[in-house]
Amino acid sequence: MLKARILVVEDERLVALALEQCLKAIGHDVVALVTTGQQAVRKAVELEPDLVLMDIRLKGEVDGIEAAVRIHDNFGTPIVYLTAYSDDNTLERARAAQPYGYVLKPFEEKSLKSAVAMALYTASVNARELRTRERLARILADLAEGVIVADAKGNISYLNPRASQLLGWEPAAAAGKFFGQVFRLVDRGTGATATLPVSRVLLEGEGVSLPDSLLDMEGGGKLDVDVNLSPTRNAAGNIEGLVLTFHPRS
Repeated sequence: MLKARILVVEDERLVALALEQCLKAIGHDVVALVTTGQQAVRKAVELEPDLVLMDIRLKGEVDGIEAAVRIHDNFGTPIVYLTAYSDDNTLERARAAQPYGYVLKPFEEKSLKSAVAMALYTASVNARELRTRERLARILADLAEGVIVADAKGNISYLNPRASQLLGWEPAAAAGKFFGQVFRLVDRGTGATATLPVSRVLLEGEGVSLPDSLLDMEGGGKLDVDVNLSPTRNAAGNIEGLVLTFHPRS
């Protein structure tokens, strides 16, 4: 599998090492572990990572949010925030860097995998003119997670190979269909079709996690999955659709 090159910015040594181990285990390459915002900016210039996993709270003159803004504004590198803080003021300030996702500490491997997968896809969409586009697209094709992309009306524009395999839909057949026709969750109690929060993601612009969901596959059968939905944005920062990632629960 082609690796994504990830810069990890985390000032807790044990957390940083755990992140490195997890990212390597799912097939990515950690190009550096740094502990300050100043180091993060320098390494982003030096190493040109595909993605930066950035702790919001860093010691020193440049905290994680300021470092993320500098990196995003100067290089367009996708940022995924790692944080134990979710208060409104912190998150509002964090949005200045137009992050591609959040992972809450203490992190879980599944949430980290999903956040990285969504960030890489969103970066491939938003960075059409950047030289990393082809490389990121190849990474998506090799992901173990299913990836589905839809426009602002909820019509599907892309399935990666893993999504096609799990759902039993060929990408060409799924293209143009409404999200709910291809990806169907069911209520465990009643067996009725569950409503996907597509409108909520598109209207509010915030990601939604649906852990321990039950997927109704084409051709019959059910599959336990973890699901994440996130909005995609154009170069102007406006929501233009959404991306869903999912993977079977082990």
